[in-house]
Amino acid sequence: MLVRFETISEFLAQFPEAGGVAINWRMHGNNGHVLRPLVPAPVAYSKHSSPEEAINRHVKSFVRPSRVGLHFHNVHCFDVPAPDYLNPEGQRVGWSETPGIINTDPSFENSYIMHFQSRSMEHFIDRAQKRQDTVIDASMWGNTIWSRDFDENPAKFFDGMFVILAKVENNISNWLCLTIRSKLYPPNFSAAAFIERPAKAHATQHLHSETASIYATKIKTFFKTFIHVDPITNLVVHSTTAEIPDQIVYLVRSLNHQNIGILVSSGSKLKPLRLAGDRQAGMVIPIQIVATSTDRMALRSVTTGLYIAAECISNSDGVGRITCSRKVALDWETYSFPEVGLHELSQSSLSIVDAYFSLLSYDSTADALSAWLIQHPNCISTQLIQIALRRLEKAERLRLSAILSQSIPPELLEGSRYS
Repeated sequence: MLVRFETISEFLAQFPEAGGVAINWRMHGNNGHVLRPLVPAPVAYSKHSSPEEAINRHVKSFVRPSRVGLHFHNVHCFDVPAPDYLNPEGQRVGWSETPGIINTDPSFENSYIMHFQSRSMEHFIDRAQKRQDTVIDASMWGNTIWSRDFDENPAKFFDGMFVILAKVENNISNWLCLTIRSKLYPPNFSAAAFIERPAKAHATQHLHSETASIYATKIKTFFKTFIHVDPITNLVVHSTTAEIPDQIVYLVRSLNHQNIGILVSSGSKLKPLRLAGDRQAGMVIPIQIVATSTDRMALRSVTTGLYIAAECISNSDGVGRITCSRKVALDWETYSFPEVGLHELSQSSLSIVDAYFSLLSYDSTADALSAWLIQHPNCISTQLIQIALRRLEKAERLRLSAILSQSIPPELLEGSRYS
């Protein structure tokens, strides 16, 4: 974690003559998590140990290969001449009797490596079962001093990282769209080769267009506030402030698929959306709609199965968090949906929504997705490809790669979701 620099390159540029730079790790405890958190580790495990903890004297190193000798020390440090081995403050590293462990307490002011040794109880048990070389004692997981101090920097860093990850996934999806167009359509695609493998009927209902059955609504929370997107963090939030037309988040539904909808931003240009606590992210987000015992409805993530809660507004700016974090839908997890005209959505939003609801008529298999792509050549888009891939299990993503004549590396299909 870099405190004063944006990139690794900027950080290392401080040490033009160094042969190696040693950065101390900082141990982060379980933070009270029993099950695996559904958010990235830097956000979930924000509490950490103090610099005085002896275990934090361990380092990891950046080195110039040309300055590394032939002797192997360990995985923490390398055979670099002592005067050329510096710490993040630009000072010569003082090793203890064991190279890779410094002889003083570390400083975390410039940089540190977040070390998640124990994590949740679920992680810990899984790790204990896999380790064959040692017996892992339960006291390691319960070490409360590793969860003593709080640091908000990693969460802020992830807000910025999300925008970068969204761009990366868009680039992958753009390339995937081009590959699909070149492989599934004439003259490169052979229909005979595709139907060699018997498959069940792909669709319960083939729809040429869903537009006539689509309608859009605003999302009104239990607190009488409306959901919109934060333009800085891309997080979905709710607030008491006046509505900003190009930041409203709509729920778009189809009369043919009442139990599922799509979250989409307003305005002429689609914006990235992110739900706190949810693994999926993108310009549009599929969501399950669940009936409750009242006249209000609940919203649930299609990836985690958790309900989406509008949390109580407690800060002075009148903005409340929207989190994907509840196993049961109570008051905070229920919403009403005032209907609006489709004219409030951009044409690009309508095109994606129309194509998505036609895709729902097909099975969640590689063969069905291929059939849909062939029958709807005008529906291929970056955003829809991301959603379609998330519907497929791992085996089906690999099957899709095979259908595309192995022209797409399986790791791209496998990596097409956030974690």
